[in-house]
Amino acid sequence: MRASLLRNATLTSASLALAAVVSACTGDAAKQRPPATATEELRPIPGDGSEFVSETVPDGTEVKVSQVFTKSWDLRNAGKVPWRDRYLVRQGTGGDCASEPKVRIADTNPRGTVTITVRVTAPPNPTVCHVVWKMADARGRQYFPHLAGIWFDVIVVR
Repeated sequence: MRASLLRNATLTSASLALAAVVSACTGDAAKQRPPATATEELRPIPGDGSEFVSETVPDGTEVKVSQVFTKSWDLRNAGKVPWRDRYLVRQGTGGDCASEPKVRIADTNPRGTVTITVRVTAPPNPTVCHVVWKMADARGRQYFPHLAGIWFDVIVVR
């Protein structure tokens, strides 16, 4: 199987690693998973890493109903993979706080730090907003599917 993959496509190291795992499988497990293609990526990408540095509007902050505020996170590229064309994508509804569903992350080299900013509008009634964001590509495929993501918790008051 691995030899046929090498003949048919130029593979990335992640695809090659996946091909090795698939070729090592036997029985039904190998039949259920189609072979990797050159365009598939293993996620998380080996050598990719993210580290939380700081944030504005700490969890538990009170905001007024209908207030517009800016939430920012500083993240460090803690891996060996440059971040290019990445986004923070909002997960679920997160209560009634309104924001953009996707925010661009500036290109960031390994060991670099980036500030990601989201404009949020509190709802017109008191509530608690818990909004989770995860790093993804333009198609919404998550880079760190095994991690909880980053979030904010605000208490909306009159």
